[in-house]
Formats: sequence, structure tokens, C-alpha cells
Amino acid sequence: MTLRWVPFFTLLLCGCHSIASYDAVLPVDASIDLALDAVASMDLTQDLTQDTAHVPMGCTVEPVASDAIVVQHFEEIIVDVGTAQLEMPAEPGDAMKLVGSGATLVEGPGSCGRALHLDGASSSYGLLEEDLRLEQGEISVWVRFERDGVLEGVFSRDRVQFSEPGHLTLMRTPSGRVMFRLQGNTLEEADQLCSLDVVPVGVWHHIRISFGGGKTSLSINGDERLYIGPLEVTNPEPWTCTEPGNVPHGIEGNSFPLVVGTTLMNWSGELPLASSYYLQGAIDELVINGRLGLP
Repeated sequence: MTLRWVPFFTLLLCGCHSIASYDAVLPVDASIDLALDAVASMDLTQDLTQDTAHVPMGCTVEPVASDAIVVQHFEEIIVDVGTAQLEMPAEPGDAMKLVGSGATLVEGPGSCGRALHLDGASSSYGLLEEDLRLEQGEISVWVRFERDGVLEGVFSRDRVQFSEPGHLTLMRTPSGRVMFRLQGNTLEEADQLCSLDVVPVGVWHHIRISFGGGKTSLSINGDERLYIGPLEVTNPEPWTCTEPGNVPHGIEGNSFPLVVGTTLMNWSGELPLASSYYLQGAIDELVINGRLGLP
């Protein structure tokens, strides 16, 4: 896999075959000041659940691991006025393309500066075309949800058929639980891990998932306790939250793109992409690694 470093102040062009065109009015001001003062830190040190290991909720940008595949800080949006397309620089890996008209920058968690906000109503999401055929790996992200009662995607690498294993989706269900779904060739070969507690809106949460070798896991603010049982979601059949260990492999079975702030669960695999279940909320510090056991 080739890692491509993106210059921080370069205007980048998006591939037109998979990016929807923008309205005449840009979703963010084309004159974004890239030299904005650092955003003040937020006090996010309160535990959100009882009887769990305390994890400090303040976000601190740490050095990029040498084997990191994707790191997105969401500190700036690059605007190409000529094509009315937006991108976010990344280190390492490819820049994330922004689709739709509902993306802005907001205050991030703790000392992590700014974050990407999606409005949930403009079919807006991020598109990452990095090759993520990983036998094992971990993905971590900070998320702030803003509404209850709806299914919302955090990130997804999925499609509707089962012909290729390695489908992966992280979402928040209408009841407020976070679900990490890793799927193989059949519905039976699937891990559907659900947070034990409801994940409340309006505050930042650190979510980490791992996959590969049957070692699927989900962590919410350091809490790995899981809910096992029926869920209120159907797509098209009712879902059940499971124990881990039903998928013996990772996501090496296909080369689907990764979308952020939505899901690809209803995508047929043909272009253009068909995303669904859009996030209204904020995302920050997305890190993808090709190994297990990160600190």
C-alpha cells in the first residue's frame, strides 16, 4: 500500500466519477481563514457511565503511529473554487473528499482544535478512497451526536450483497446504543457489537473498534461492556446484538471506499454511491491502523 502525503495548503481536485456536484453557493465560506486562533479547550473529564474504568475525556493530538494508514484531524477545509469541491488534508493517506452541502468546521473535543460537523439534512458525508483491505486493524474516532430516535452512520465500508466479505459499519441506533457491525459472506457470519449503555447526545465520545482474527471489539470511552439481545433496527430483518467472535477475518475481502458520517448498507456496489442514514453531529481525530493492540 502506497501512502501519499498531501501538502497542507494545496488545492486538491476530486475524482468526478464518485462525487456529487455542489450547489452554486458553497457549504462553507471560500475565504476560510486557515490561520484561526486555536480553539479553547473544553472540560470533558466527567465519566458518562458508572462502574467503568475512568478514561479522561480530554482529547490530545498525539504523534502519528509509523504504521497509521489514515489520520484525519479535520482542522481545515480546502476549497477549490473552480470546481466547487471541498477536501480535507490527511496525514498519511489520501485527502477526504466532502460530498453535499452541509459540512462546516466546529470546536472539537478538548485540545484537539476543530472538528467536522455534518448537518444530517443535506446528504453530506466524507469519502475516503484509500485502499483498506486489512486482515486486522483498529479504527478510533471522536463523535458528538445531536439527535435521538434515528439511525445514524459514523463511518461505513459496506454494500447490500454478501458476495464479498469484509463489510464494516459503525452507527448509532434509534435507541441511543452504538453498534459496530462486521460482516462476512452471510448474515450468520457477522459480529454486531452494541454498547451496553445508551450513548447520550450533546457530549463528545471516544469510540474505538478492532477487527481481525476473530478479535472484534467495541469500546466507548474505554468501556467495552456489550449489550446482547434484540435491537429495534431492521434492515430488512430484525437485528440482534451479538457476542464477538463470529467473523474469523478482517476487511481484506474487498476494496470498497470508506464513507464518514453516513452508511453504505443500502449500496448495490455500482457507481454512483448510494449512502443512507446521515449523521447530524461532529466527528474528529479519525485514525485507522493496520494492527491490533494500540495503546
